[in-house]
Amino acid sequence: MTLKKTFSAILYYRNFIKALNDVAIDNSDYDAQKRIAESFNSLIIIAAPKVVYRLMEFHNFIKTENTEIPRNSREWSEKHDHLLRQLVITIREDLYGREKDIDSLLAGVHLVSNKRNKIKKNFNLLRTAENFI
Repeated sequence: MTLKKTFSAILYYRNFIKALNDVAIDNSDYDAQKRIAESFNSLIIIAAPKVVYRLMEFHNFIKTENTEIPRNSREWSEKHDHLLRQLVITIREDLYGREKDIDSLLAGVHLVSNKRNKIKKNFNLLRTAENFI
């Protein structure tokens, strides 16, 4: 992957994670829902095929029409976290190639949010990358 393409991919992935975070904080926020839909749809075009597969797998599980497992159950939460972890690992593989021990190192990965206050993250490194695009 070229440097310019890598920075572009990082920006798309960062925007996706930010949109996912915003929906996790407030699922009733229309703007957050719009951002997450736009992020999913953009990644279908931008991301590697393996990422798109994991993305759709995650989306199909979290969409409201999926009533296979009750949302307030531990089983739903565990499957959500597993699918999200697999998506994150696949995104990292797209950006950095296969990393040694990635499955065990990222076994506990989950989104972190503050439902009381939206926390704006400092993405200086990634914003600096925008200058190269």
